Amino acid sequence: MERGAWHTAVDELADHLSVSYSALEAKQGRGRLAPETMARMNDYLERRLDRSLAIDDLADVAKQTRSHFPRVFRRTIGMSPHQYIMRLRLRRARRLIEERWPLAEVAVVTGFSDQSHLTNWLRRIYGTTPGRLFPRR
Repeated sequence: MERGAWHTAVDELADHLSVSYSALEAKQGRGRLAPETMARMNDYLERRLDRSLAIDDLADVAKQTRSHFPRVFRRTIGMSPHQYIMRLRLRRARRLIEERWPLAEVAVVTGFSDQSHLTNWLRRIYGTTPGRLFPRR
């Protein structure tokens, strides 16, 4: 299996487990975001990944206070809002890179400050550069 395909498969499995687990936990426990709140949050994030996202705005979407939101989000998803947003951005970036978009454009439409910022995050999460992760054919 190619390196890019392997990362995609692992990410899809992790996403499935995260969504399944968080939905189950949200139904069972207090102090977690409800599945419909997470659906609203995901819709909000997907439409705004190219922009700077403030914790106050995310808290408003979730109908939580700014101070309480990060804790309840972490209990629901298992990671901080920032980690989750970066994961969404990287997932979208990977798809665009696989479609052969130029890295500078990918960085802009996925909310990274520039190509270097995107490359650093790809290296941090996947342990390699975009060129090695998605070789050009």
